[in-house]
Amino acid sequence: MGSTLIIVKVTDEVWRGPGISLTARLTRAANRWLGIDGLAISFMGMPISTKDLLKLFRTYAREHRRPRK
Repeated sequence: MGSTLIIVKVTDEVWRGPGISLTARLTRAANRWLGIDGLAISFMGMPISTKDLLKLFRTYAREHRRPRK
């Protein structure tokens, strides 16, 4: 069985922030080359279902979306 991932598009400012691991930063270029342009979040060991975490992300994004210019 393969891993389940959610790819989250984040700004360059977020990539430079303290919450991004060194591994994530170092693998960013390789992931982009593979067509993954974002932060990959794995569900391994998480006490939440894929469906529930995706719902949480969507709710957060909807509530914190910046108005378009």
